[in-house]
Amino acid sequence: MKKNWYRLVCIGICHIVLYIYMVPRVIYPRFGKQGVVIATVLALGISIAIVGNVWFRKKKKY
Repeated sequence: MKKNWYRLVCIGICHIVLYIYMVPRVIYPRFGKQGVVIATVLALGISIAIVGNVWFRKKKKY
């Protein structure tokens, strides 16, 4: 369970860095509105994949 919370916190930190620093200062000036949309879709897709992996993973039986 501790590992799952660590992953969720890391996802949150990555989103904060992406949306506060990367999008306004790097992506938007170079690629415009389409770059922001692509970055958002990719970030959300990766996050959904990681969270889905955490929640739907089969538990190991000992």
